[in-house]
Amino acid sequence: MREMDLLKTLSKSSAFSNCSCLPTLESTYTDSHCLYTLYEEAMSCSVANLVDEFEGVWDESCVKHIAMCTLLGLEAVHSQGVVFRGISPEHLLLTSDGNILLTNFHYARQNHDGNVTICGAPEYLAPEVVQQQGHGLPSDFWTMGVVLYELLQNETPFFAPNEIDVYAKICRHKAGELNKGLKEGSPLQGPVLSKCLSFLNKVMSPDPAKRGRGATDLKKDPWFSASEWKKMKCTKISNIAKNHLSERIAVNDESTSKFQEYKGGNDWCDGW
Repeated sequence: MREMDLLKTLSKSSAFSNCSCLPTLESTYTDSHCLYTLYEEAMSCSVANLVDEFEGVWDESCVKHIAMCTLLGLEAVHSQGVVFRGISPEHLLLTSDGNILLTNFHYARQNHDGNVTICGAPEYLAPEVVQQQGHGLPSDFWTMGVVLYELLQNETPFFAPNEIDVYAKICRHKAGELNKGLKEGSPLQGPVLSKCLSFLNKVMSPDPAKRGRGATDLKKDPWFSASEWKKMKCTKISNIAKNHLSERIAVNDESTSKFQEYKGGNDWCDGW
């Protein structure tokens, strides 16, 4: 209910409703048992669904496109004083036109210094979240950085066998140390991606105050060019998303066919 109340409030903002990287909430409905939410139609699949399509490692142009869409979404959300707290490959949806939508506002809330709840997948949490020091908007930039690194490396920078070790790695992380964890032959080791690695080290600084002065400021990072912001398109990721969606749409819905084949009575569900 808090999530729906927040989305209704955000939808009244032109910054939120006009952002192509955020889902458009059309309406909500209720009956005696359930709450229903209706979004503008957007054929989509998650970034996590497409990991296999990229054979585990995404190229720099696709990762940059995801970063740009995520920054646009965060810019609109943060402008309303809301910290998202839910960025992950599962919650980034690719639409059929190749855009990225920030979805699942379950953990989002108004930003203030008293945010101390640990929420989200352990490997994506910022150090100030793990240490319950009070976190705000900069924690979203850290989480975004972890996701981008994961796509380029096929694992998060803080992977460990158990949760406690994950938290320990996050808390021990020092500024600029992402370079040390790179795999041999990593695309991030090449000179072409030096700007990308610099951006990741920036947004994943242990000091929240050093992660940039907000999404608008990060959009000006040298990793991005003005022409890329005007175009906002990645052909490769668009084609893969379309192919993925076409294959899923072509698959028969077994639940529907089984229901149609059933010839028995329906009295078993009376009073359900």
